[in-house]
Amino acid sequence: MNISRHFLLKVVLLSMLFTSTSPAVEVRQVKGRVVDEQEKPLANVKWRITGLEEFREGKWFVANRTGVPYEDYTDANGCFVLKFREKLRYDLEFDKPGLGQAFVYQVAADSPELTVVIKKGILISGTINRLSNGVSEPVFGMGLIELRLPNGRGIWYQKQLFSDSVGRFACYVCPPPVPPDENVKSVTGEIHIQKSIISKWQVVLAGEVVQIDVVEDKPIPEIHFEIQVNVTRGQVRPQS
Repeated sequence: MNISRHFLLKVVLLSMLFTSTSPAVEVRQVKGRVVDEQEKPLANVKWRITGLEEFREGKWFVANRTGVPYEDYTDANGCFVLKFREKLRYDLEFDKPGLGQAFVYQVAADSPELTVVIKKGILISGTINRLSNGVSEPVFGMGLIELRLPNGRGIWYQKQLFSDSVGRFACYVCPPPVPPDENVKSVTGEIHIQKSIISKWQVVLAGEVVQIDVVEDKPIPEIHFEIQVNVTRGQVRPQS
């Protein structure tokens, strides 16, 4: 009995020792709100961290880390909270079905409260047809088409699209965002600024990639895919 009590006391003392000497992690946070063009709050907007920067040698550098990116949804008032447990800057992506997207770069723990505006977006639409015995038939299904936007700073925007019973698909996109320039360290240790590259939206079916120029207030020609004997061809044609 005495041995058991002695052992238990030892475990408790060790636990208290480790608890008391472990430095507390300071959690800082930045609050934000997502609204539409009329400044009405948008609930259930999916948002996630798509990239991050680390502070090294007195400058911010884009960093690549493995793991599943953090994501969440805005509450009924369109609000969200971004938490910081170390000195980082985050890139954020916001997405709500039926609207365009929004992208925010380099949010730090000392950033002011964010107001993110998601616009209606510009329509991307088209058809998928299968040529069978000389007859063209619509292709119906989920996840056949992928909408994506490359991201040189981190995780690409990717979304599976749905084609209906007549083979039509549709979604809304915003003009591609302009990423900030980056600090880059050369092999000689010299630090220089690398200019950002603006990506193009892509619609992808079975490895066929159609790149799209998206400009504010400019209609996008429809995209027509045709599947024939395991060969997929995609081309852009003007809307009729």
